[in-house]
Amino acid sequence: MTPTLISSTRLIALLGCAAMVASAHAGSDATATHPAAKARHSPHWTHAAGKHNGSGIRLSYIVPAGMQPGQSARVQLQFSGVTGDDARAEWRGPAGSSVSSAQLGSAASMALPPGQVTTISLDVVPAADGMAYLDVFTTQGGRGSAQSLPLKVGSGKVALKREGTMETSPSGEKVISLPSTPK
Repeated sequence: MTPTLISSTRLIALLGCAAMVASAHAGSDATATHPAAKARHSPHWTHAAGKHNGSGIRLSYIVPAGMQPGQSARVQLQFSGVTGDDARAEWRGPAGSSVSSAQLGSAASMALPPGQVTTISLDVVPAADGMAYLDVFTTQGGRGSAQSLPLKVGSGKVALKREGTMETSPSGEKVISLPSTPK
C-alpha cells in the first residue's frame, strides 16, 4: 500500500465539509434546523412599502391566514425607525369591523417612543367575507405616511355591489342595465 499525497487545498476543503456535517448533526432535532421548519414555527413579518418623503417610520406586520367574518383575529404591527419625539401611529379597520388592543383598549392611536421598536397586537373582528384593508397612518416631524394592510377574510374574493337589472339582449348576451342620473 502506497501513501497518497493530499494537497493542502484539498485537505482544507475536506476538513471544512467535515465541520459542516458535524455542526448539522449537533442539533437535537434535524427538522428544527431546516429553514422550512423554522418558517412554520416563527411568524413572518411583512414589510410595508414606504414612500421616499413619508414619515420615515418603517411598518412591518403579521396578518393571520384564515380570517373569518365575525371572529377575532390577531394582527401584529411593528414600528421602527422612530427618531422624533412627536411620532404617532393611528389605525382604522375596514367598514363595519371592530379593532381593539389589549394594551390600548379601543384607542385607535398611540405615541411611538424614539429609538425603540414598538410592537402592538390588534384584535380585528371583520364584518364581511372578502378582501378588506387595515389602514395604518404614521406621522413624525410634520411628515406623514399611510399604508393599507390587506386582510383576506373568508374566501378573500372581492365583492362588488350589484346595481341595475340583468337583461338579455336579442343576441342572447347578458347585459346589466344601469339607471342614469341627470346632471
